[in-house]
Amino acid sequence: MEKRREADGMRRAPADGYDKGPKRQYRRDVWKHLADGRGLRSERHALLMPSLEGDEVEVALSKGFREDHLHVVDSNPAIVATLRRRFPLINTYGVTAARACERIAAKGVRLGAANFDFTGCVSVALRAECRAIARSGALGSFCRVAFTFLRARERAGVVDGMRRVARAASDSPWSSAYGPNPMGQIADFAAAKGISLAEVDAGRATFLALELCYERAWRPVKVGCYRIAQSPMMFCVLDTISTEEYTQGITNISEQMREVQRLQCEMDAIEEWCAAKVEAFERFKEALREVDANQAAFDAAHNLYGAPVTLGEDLLDMTA
Repeated sequence: MEKRREADGMRRAPADGYDKGPKRQYRRDVWKHLADGRGLRSERHALLMPSLEGDEVEVALSKGFREDHLHVVDSNPAIVATLRRRFPLINTYGVTAARACERIAAKGVRLGAANFDFTGCVSVALRAECRAIARSGALGSFCRVAFTFLRARERAGVVDGMRRVARAASDSPWSSAYGPNPMGQIADFAAAKGISLAEVDAGRATFLALELCYERAWRPVKVGCYRIAQSPMMFCVLDTISTEEYTQGITNISEQMREVQRLQCEMDAIEEWCAAKVEAFERFKEALREVDANQAAFDAAHNLYGAPVTLGEDLLDMTA
């Protein structure tokens, strides 16, 4: 029973949906950032986990995502069936998010945006769910991902465990792209946005990010908190990139840097050549100034003494 309750906590929306002000504002905030991800919105596939009232579907459509590119997930098949009647072009999955991602990947679709609106706290089951999502292959090379979780009610030992995992992230596949302390990065990012996160909150976010973005480079785009039905919730939006794309990007940057260095060497050689030509031209101008000075002196002497007597004329006078 405990496992079933924990699994349901990963995503089981209320029967009548979430129609409260804080939840609506959360959706608009998240989808504003998801819409700003890489690629055209009309071409990107997006996963979402809306509740029965369908507000999140409407928000995604208002941001420019196509209805037939929306992949709607809920572990309650009745909810997605109801939403399908309202939005006939959406793709629906009455299973867990991980199973839905496996089916999406099997169809050859790659997601450019995803909002994993989990309703439960950090747990072994949620960690396994996030890892299965990461390994499904559904996330595109460049995918902006949001995830939401409950900021309370973890079992004993989970908080200390996720702190240790987050602090040890320097040995993870993300360390070269993200730095030695992703938990500190999330906390610093939140602080820069005016949000003060306790260490445990930064640990929760990092713990799930490391699982959800397994073998992917990532960076935070948005961190936020809100309350719904007296439950403290937290969400994170991340830019993620596959290891292959990241490695290729680093290779491209290295090649570009080498090309820049080559061009810089050529520019230095050209500048040195130009400097030599400028120096030669200055010497030429100085020589011209000396010629002009000599010509001026000659003209002055000519005007003063008249035309000079040539040697030939002197000889003629002597022999006359």
